[in-house]
Amino acid sequence: MLFKSQVLTQASGSVGGLTYSHNRFGLYTRARTVPVNPNSTRQQIMRMYMDSAVTYWTETLTEAERESWRVYAANVPIVNKLGDVVNLTGQQMWIRSTVPALLAGRDPATIATAPAVFDTGDPGTLELTAVVAATNDFALSIAGAPDWAGDADADLLGFVGNPQNPSVSFYKGPFRFAGAVPGNATPIVAAAFDADNCDPPIPIEAGQRAFIRVRALYADGRLTQAFIFDIIAV
Repeated sequence: MLFKSQVLTQASGSVGGLTYSHNRFGLYTRARTVPVNPNSTRQQIMRMYMDSAVTYWTETLTEAERESWRVYAANVPIVNKLGDVVNLTGQQMWIRSTVPALLAGRDPATIATAPAVFDTGDPGTLELTAVVAATNDFALSIAGAPDWAGDADADLLGFVGNPQNPSVSFYKGPFRFAGAVPGNATPIVAAAFDADNCDPPIPIEAGQRAFIRVRALYADGRLTQAFIFDIIAV
C-alpha cells in the first residue's frame, strides 16, 4: 500500500474493502476484489524467475557485484506508481533488470556487475504502426538509432494487453509477455511481436483497440522505462 498525506491525496493499493488507484483524471477508489489465480504456465515461470533473481543475488553475486548494484540504484532514480521519483535498493534494481533478462533468455551472469552508465537507457523513438487481427501480430517502428538496436546482446521486450472496445483509450493492464526482439550489428528499425506467444494466447479481432507495452534491455543490464502504445486492429 502506497499513500501520501493523511487525507490520501495520493494512494495506491488496498486497505480493508477498498482499493485505491489512479488514472489520468486522478485518484479513485473501488471495491476490493480477490483476483483469480489461474496459476498458468506463464505465472509459474514468472514466479520462478523472481525466486531465481533473489537466490542469485544472495548466493551467487559477490559482495563487490552487489555493491555495484547498490551504487547504480543510488544514482538512478525510478518513477513509482504514484509518479514520484524514488531510489530502489540495490537488490530491487537487480531484480528489475534480471527478471526481464531471464524472460529474454539471457544468463544473469552477463549483468552480474551493474551498469557503469548511470541511466536507464534510451529506447529510441518507438511507434506502433499496425496490428493485424488475422495473425495477432504487432508491428513497431524504431527511429533515433538507439544504442540497444545496434547490439545483438540487447533486446526489446514486448507485453500484450487484452484488446478493448475501440472507444477505450486508457489501459493500464494486465499485460502478458509476448517475446523479445534482439538488436543487430546493423541497427534494427522495426520489431514484431505475436500475441499468440502469450500464455494464454491473446486473440485480437479487427476493429478492437490493441495495446502493447515495450521496454528495451541493454546488454549491460540497463532497463528503460515502459512505454504503452495502442492502435485499432485491422
